[in-house]
Amino acid sequence: MKKDISGYFSALKGLFDGVAVTGTGAKEYGFYEAVEKAVRTLTESASRGGKVLFIGNGASASISSHMAIDFWKNAGIRAMAFNDSSLLTCISNDFGYKHV
Repeated sequence: MKKDISGYFSALKGLFDGVAVTGTGAKEYGFYEAVEKAVRTLTESASRGGKVLFIGNGASASISSHMAIDFWKNAGIRAMAFNDSSLLTCISNDFGYKHV
């Protein structure tokens, strides 16, 4: 079992190491540097009263709703998920499906 666990976490580390992150001006960041920058950006925005918007489609819509609740409940960061079915069908009907 120890071998399986070690293999799993080695594979997971390989995935993280293989993530390519770019920012403004195509500046490249390492994975851990990018996570640190994202956390800093979120906390600074939250301290100024900002809000995080999560967007998902299909199963990702459920994940985005869950993340919005977690950010609000656990981190005290205002957040919402842009996947409300009434909102999406309203926009589709009023402005066209290409805008959803």
